[in-house]
Amino acid sequence: MTRYSEYRLGVFLSCPRRYCYYYVERMKTPRSVSTPMLLGGNVHEACKLFYDATRIDRTEESLHALFRAIWKRNQTGRFFKTKDEEKEAGVLGLKMLTNFYNRFGVKKPVIIEAHMENRFTSFILDGRVDRVDLSDDGAYEIVDYKTNRFRETEGRERDKQTMQLNVYALLLNGTRPVSLGRYYYMNEDVFDTIEFTPEKIARVREYIFELVEEIEREREFAPSIGKQCTWCDFKSRCVKDFKIDITEPSAAGLLPDDEGETAP
Repeated sequence: MTRYSEYRLGVFLSCPRRYCYYYVERMKTPRSVSTPMLLGGNVHEACKLFYDATRIDRTEESLHALFRAIWKRNQTGRFFKTKDEEKEAGVLGLKMLTNFYNRFGVKKPVIIEAHMENRFTSFILDGRVDRVDLSDDGAYEIVDYKTNRFRETEGRERDKQTMQLNVYALLLNGTRPVSLGRYYYMNEDVFDTIEFTPEKIARVREYIFELVEEIEREREFAPSIGKQCTWCDFKSRCVKDFKIDITEPSAAGLLPDDEGETAP
């Protein structure tokens, strides 16, 4: 039985050819490492471990100290070309964590960095949620942390952007109602919110089932050329197979429109 994560479904929506290389042909290629990915990984880890401390010890200062310790332990500095670049990233990470602390405070979520899965008739759906809080009326409120820039999207691109929240809502809905799903963009300190109702959850379920059927019917897996090619590990293979020209975009810096993607 095939296992589909929100990441896997998002890869297909982003580029069917990339999906084919990774999940169908199972090509092995060295994983690229970008500074936005490193920054985001360290920030996420700090947000998770922050709640291991007792409530009284959950301060902004302790959160910053935790981030610095994670940075050092992961030897993050060796991936930067200069000390100034490393400092810029570190300062940005501390700013994000200050925003996080001011938004969420010391209250511990009911779910932190949890793996979830559900077995349907023909496939398994799974995902890993950053945090889940309880609303005043006892419903789940899902939060996914984002260290990239917020941007407005529509159509199939919006489907990809909201895939995580939709999958998490569907997986959690069997335990108690889900009222909200929110991406928290940590640098800009803004939320991108989706409201969930029983009818919305039913539409999400129908959409995901249809998407899985589309994937399993697909035979051509045509490439989608765009900014996602920037971080794609299969770019050179795609250029060779399809004789296409992929122009390298200018560097996106530490805050790209999309977080550098890597398989979970």
